[in-house]
Amino acid sequence: MFFIQKITSADQLPVNPHRFQSTILFFKLVLLSMLLISLCVLSDDDLLDNEVITVTSGRYLSPISSVLAPTITLTRDAIIQSQANSVLELVKRLPGISVAQSGGTGQQSSLFIRGTESRHVLVLIDGIRLNQANISGASDLSQIPLSLIQKIEYIRGARSALYGSDAIGGVINLITYPEENDDYLGSARVALGSHDTQQYDLSAQLGKGMTKVNGAIGLNRSQGTDAVANMPDAGSIRQPDKDGYQNRFAWLGIAHQFNQHLSGNIRAFGIQNRNKYDGFFSYVDPTALIDERALESSNLDGRMYWQTDRYAIQLIASHNQTKDYNYNDRNGRKDITASLDDARQNQIQLINTWRYGYGSINLGGEWQQQITEQTPSDSNTKQRSSLNNRAVYMTTQYQLEKWLVETALRHDNQSQFGDHLTYHFGVSYPILENYKVGVLYGHAYKAPNLMQLYSQYGGNINLKPEQSKQAEINLEGEFEQFSFRVTAYKNNITELIDYQTEQFINIGRAEISGGELEFKLESDYADQVLTLAYLNAKDKNKGNRLVRRAPKQLDYQLTKVIDRTEVTLNYHVEDKREDMTFDNDSFTNKKVTLPINQQFDLALSHEITPSFIIRGRISDIFNQQRETVYGYQPTGRSFSIGGEYKF
Repeated sequence: MFFIQKITSADQLPVNPHRFQSTILFFKLVLLSMLLISLCVLSDDDLLDNEVITVTSGRYLSPISSVLAPTITLTRDAIIQSQANSVLELVKRLPGISVAQSGGTGQQSSLFIRGTESRHVLVLIDGIRLNQANISGASDLSQIPLSLIQKIEYIRGARSALYGSDAIGGVINLITYPEENDDYLGSARVALGSHDTQQYDLSAQLGKGMTKVNGAIGLNRSQGTDAVANMPDAGSIRQPDKDGYQNRFAWLGIAHQFNQHLSGNIRAFGIQNRNKYDGFFSYVDPTALIDERALESSNLDGRMYWQTDRYAIQLIASHNQTKDYNYNDRNGRKDITASLDDARQNQIQLINTWRYGYGSINLGGEWQQQITEQTPSDSNTKQRSSLNNRAVYMTTQYQLEKWLVETALRHDNQSQFGDHLTYHFGVSYPILENYKVGVLYGHAYKAPNLMQLYSQYGGNINLKPEQSKQAEINLEGEFEQFSFRVTAYKNNITELIDYQTEQFINIGRAEISGGELEFKLESDYADQVLTLAYLNAKDKNKGNRLVRRAPKQLDYQLTKVIDRTEVTLNYHVEDKREDMTFDNDSFTNKKVTLPINQQFDLALSHEITPSFIIRGRISDIFNQQRETVYGYQPTGRSFSIGGEYKF
């Protein structure tokens, strides 16, 4: 286990005068741009229409048809109809995503977008960076309750020019704000399933006129399965037990419309997760088996909006605290054998959007503070570290006759590594009536995490950010009943951080290329979605494939509505992938090949009345799901049945 040494506050670090001058110069340029833009003659054209609207792609509301980067939006109805048990199970069906999970539902997971590392995926909750107490720097979607999520926006490719660090592979924005519903005040959902799985959710919205109050609570629990039962020896201790999980959440939001232009809201929510896993014996107390994790997250944020036909400004302030415990249930969380990562994140965002006759311009700034206190398993002494980041950015989108052009530029100033500039550029052109071709090029980066910087076991404060340069070309076709998108991309990543010679250093290089095909057909018979993905992700230094990434993937979904019954069939298959494991005989790591992983799911829902719907699902019908991390088995075939009542 790695530990963080106590360091001086980032505000007390010495200031580089050249770095300071470059930051001031950049801010002056941005302020000048804002002044020039405010003098432009703006039209009353409304950018938005009845199309699906996304906010993640450009940090402002825009029709999904005007977004150049490949973007997918999953609505609340689509989430409920999928009857998925977790966020991870839902998003793994999306193009470009590959998942590795150490067991079944609720177990630790890694998510790869287009072959990049799991730490290269930026996860947002309502546009706010997810705060992970685990200092590894990678987001674990298995710890976020699916019942909390109202909408998911997923965008592939470099997005650091908008969001800063982490957005190399892509961005996943989990939206918890419920949409207004004039037909019902709320809903109650119950579902029961295999392995004593239970799910209970209750949501309601109150208020008339200018003030709305929304609330939701939920509980999801399961006894689970043994994560390593009947699997080959992966070098870990055999623990024949059930590795279950439980997660609970509560959400409360208040929104008020002050006048036709000004509105605001405040929101608070909390998450409590517990899960068992196949762990390890503490070296402090050899009788204590560390096999339970508890994650507690509390979130508070407030937003103010001012909007006219031509201009919009948004101010967001947020605070989050996440505590991540690993412990033995018999000894408890306060025992010396337990460990705690306590992370706090404060953030302020200011976003300005101007709309004019041929496009829009977005100017924003943000400040972020991260504070981590770690209590290692062999000590009761807290070890504290902190980082500050300030940034300004500008995005533009404009129509030049038939050309649609998108640009973005961002400047970050971080308390550890200083200044960093990122950018991206995209253009699309309609080559025929129903076809258009697009080209995108961008730069992205990943800042070193706290463990890599300050750990007493190899920490290196001289680490540089990991760098990515990527290009993409795509062809889209849009017709009355079907649409398609073909994409080819290439991504070169340098300065990858690796642990060598007892220290973290910038040494790794990766070369990733691939292609994606997305096809949608809507007809009177059924709705169908087919996605194919090819990936060639290699370690450029060693020439090996990157582990746990499937080189080929196929997803197919068929949805059929018969009177008041909806039937959905999902098929997911991934090619063989490579992994590494520890060889107890040679005391070295060895390469292993994981088998083809495929899964058929069948979900049905029937509307008894407009207010009452029953649902049922069979997951992994033919029990063909295989491990995605060597030595850890998935849940396998499972069943669930439940209902929803709207009131």
